[in-house]
Amino acid sequence: MKHLLQQWSAIEKEIGTKRVVLALDYDGTLTPIAPTPDMALFPPNNKAILEALAANQRCTLAIVSGRSLVDVKAKVQINGITYIGNHGLEAQGPQFYFESLAPPQDKENVEHLKKELKSALDGIEGVFVEDKGLTLSVHYRLAHMDEVPMVQKLVLKVCHPYLAEKMIHLWEGKKVLEIRPSLDWDKGKALLWFLSRTRVKSDAEDVLPIYIGDDVTDEDAFRSIQGKGIGVLVGLSDLSDAQYYLNGPDEVTDFLKHLLEFVTQKSMA
Repeated sequence: MKHLLQQWSAIEKEIGTKRVVLALDYDGTLTPIAPTPDMALFPPNNKAILEALAANQRCTLAIVSGRSLVDVKAKVQINGITYIGNHGLEAQGPQFYFESLAPPQDKENVEHLKKELKSALDGIEGVFVEDKGLTLSVHYRLAHMDEVPMVQKLVLKVCHPYLAEKMIHLWEGKKVLEIRPSLDWDKGKALLWFLSRTRVKSDAEDVLPIYIGDDVTDEDAFRSIQGKGIGVLVGLSDLSDAQYYLNGPDEVTDFLKHLLEFVTQKSMA
């Protein structure tokens, strides 16, 4: 895996005259991981750069997050871009909106599971269940290190009947356990769907997808564009399907500045 900024000359050549479809995760990518979701505020400099990229005719922009659609829109607040929330289960763009791909039964399962998890985890300091409507997140970043194995075991115990009946998917992220309906849909499939719309609406057939994310759920997106786009992991892992990496959100900002400068110059040429 190569460092993206060290390969910028090669990236410029790969972009060339193509339209860039830039999709980014939020937490850990555009903003540092925070102790609680509410504390992960969108840096003003990133907002200004993304607003400029969204206004550039060479760039189409999407935010792809595990947060709910309402939540990620409220955090970012950029008009005229596409928001994909709940790991792809809901989305809204300039010309479309869909609330959910999950059937009513899946929503009921998530509601029942939320109550069971809250009951099982009640009293464990630093642990809370985030209800995102279609999905759940069990956060334990603030829990004492000695409590973490017990938290993980309790969550697995509560989820086991649902997993056995293939009602849900359970994923482990960065100090969080993610619970989603058992649908054949993820960030990767959502990204491909978004790209299909972009190509239809674009006058240019030459499109280069760039996806930037930091967590295990972003691996589906990296895999989905292998051979036809650029996957960038925020962090470093030998197990990632991304081709490039950046060391943290600060370097994501540096990349966004380089990209804005490049597409602006090309637009003026």
